[in-house]
Amino acid sequence: MGNPAQPQSPTMAVPSESLHQYRSNISLGGLSVDDLIYLDEQEAIGNSSKEFTKSPEDKDLLSRFQVACIIINRMMGTGIFESPTTIIQQDRNIGASLVLWTLGFIASMAGTLMYVEYGLTIPRRRMAGEIQAVPRSGGELNYLKFLAKHPKYMAICMFGFIFVVVGNSAANCVSFAVHCLAAAGINDPPKGAVQGIALGTAWLVTLFHALGRMFGVHLNSAFAVTKVLMLIMIIILGFMVLNNHTGHFHRDPLSYSNLDTSTSFKELGNGDHARGFAAAYLNIIFTCGGWNQANYPTTRFRGISLWTVGIMCLLYLLTNISYMIVVVVPQGGKFPDGQSVVEQFFKRTIGQAWNERRASQLMDACLAVSSLGNVIVTTFTAARVKQEIAKEGILPFSLVFAKNVNIIEWAARKLKRSEQVGGPVEHPPQGGVTTTSERAEFEPIPFPALVLHCAFSTILILASIRIPQSRDAYPLLVGIYTYPIDAMVSICLSFGMIWMRSRETDEWNTYSTTNRWFSLITAIIVFVANAFPVAALWIPESSSGSSIPWYIVPTIGWTLVLSGFIYYVVFRFAVPLFLGGAVLEVKRDPVIGIDNQGHFVQHGEMVYQKWSVPEDEDISYPNGHSNEVELKQLH
Repeated sequence: MGNPAQPQSPTMAVPSESLHQYRSNISLGGLSVDDLIYLDEQEAIGNSSKEFTKSPEDKDLLSRFQVACIIINRMMGTGIFESPTTIIQQDRNIGASLVLWTLGFIASMAGTLMYVEYGLTIPRRRMAGEIQAVPRSGGELNYLKFLAKHPKYMAICMFGFIFVVVGNSAANCVSFAVHCLAAAGINDPPKGAVQGIALGTAWLVTLFHALGRMFGVHLNSAFAVTKVLMLIMIIILGFMVLNNHTGHFHRDPLSYSNLDTSTSFKELGNGDHARGFAAAYLNIIFTCGGWNQANYPTTRFRGISLWTVGIMCLLYLLTNISYMIVVVVPQGGKFPDGQSVVEQFFKRTIGQAWNERRASQLMDACLAVSSLGNVIVTTFTAARVKQEIAKEGILPFSLVFAKNVNIIEWAARKLKRSEQVGGPVEHPPQGGVTTTSERAEFEPIPFPALVLHCAFSTILILASIRIPQSRDAYPLLVGIYTYPIDAMVSICLSFGMIWMRSRETDEWNTYSTTNRWFSLITAIIVFVANAFPVAALWIPESSSGSSIPWYIVPTIGWTLVLSGFIYYVVFRFAVPLFLGGAVLEVKRDPVIGIDNQGHFVQHGEMVYQKWSVPEDEDISYPNGHSNEVELKQLH
């Protein structure tokens, strides 16, 4: 998997027990995966209720290094640079800030363990008479669908609505624009310039991913390596100042109190700390977020996911310590002239050796690179989750957004057809099941889902123009993403895990390979860590330097949840009533094979969607049941 040097051997297709009746015999007869994929592709052509999506070829599968880079690039946006300032201003205490960072790291590791357990256990299928876990893209969508089977479609509709609306790259596009202009010496940019660069960034990154899947993967890896090197540079500079290894760096005596336990907790009893801690911790959740990107792992990726998150948490902790070694934090955490922790750090290190103005511009350039890398990975991963949401049939024109469309392949076919006008007609291969090199050379790309992702990024970027200060747009967009998607979804998943693990008779305890009590402890940590900011953000804030009222983020977060529920009610009851009693039938039949390591792998999927009246006997759907094992829980 992911090793292009190995020759691609024919993999035998392994049917699930819900395959079509007319196809099950040939599957059991041992057709190769390539042949079965070809049959599915031909069957879907011209059928408005069917769509076949093919998974990447073996040579294009992600390697361990690329999975690690996806996690790194998603975890490290501008949060580690911008959040320390916001966090200190919110909790007004250096010692408490470092404690919150540590708690955030613990919650991140617990969340990673919980997501890996979900990813390695569901969706489950009955394969060759045995129940097996077969990883599938979609992450939280699969987990929520498994936990909340009833009422039907509710979990899918609510999560799908929220993720489609705010699960995009708008926040980091705006951040990239602000820091790109600041790096060019424009510290108070006009809103039009910020919005223009942000929109151009969203569209250009979408185009990059549309041109080639592996192009986006390699670009992501390059940015991930660059980001890690930036963190290492900051850590080295901080400890050079601590040990006075060079005459260029002079440590301010006032910074010694930052890490002194007798003074770092001095302001702990002052101010509205419950609310401040909640807001600060929500920022830490976002900064440490991204560990859920490899959330449909195979067993070979379990270790790399845990190691990557652990190493990033360690780098984050060392980075914060480096900040506190160098920076002088004023009382109350309010820096003069709108400065930030990272800006002071660069001025007191690189600025002393070079030039303060240049150091500030270098800082903004680093933040711009970090933001752009986050846009690249978010576009890559979020578009694929939205494709899975579309496969559930809950979106308008769902099969359109569920498609894989390679625009280079489309252009090549158009060109080939134009060249063949008036020429001899090429006949298809005999037998209809031969695999051609033409089908293998183009990568499957969820282009319609990329367009959907870009469209809502555009909407939020344009909406942010109403925010009085451009620099306040980023924390607002971060908050309305983190509150419902990171925090609330984690609460639901952790509660579901606690519910299953607390009952000895639950079938999850049989199928999951994770120790029951260890799983229960990690789920409790995730639940508490996310429930605290969700509740405490409703505590009024006494004072704020932001142009955004304190109640905006939780209000928008719960409004999105309510809107998702309304979307479910309309989809579940109003739409069938409007269609004369029709109901949506959705069937997802995978093409599953066994890789060289003996693991079941999904190579493609036939999606059936059709609104039809139940009494209609002419519905062209295969008989059978869902190919996911129904485990008893949450009754």
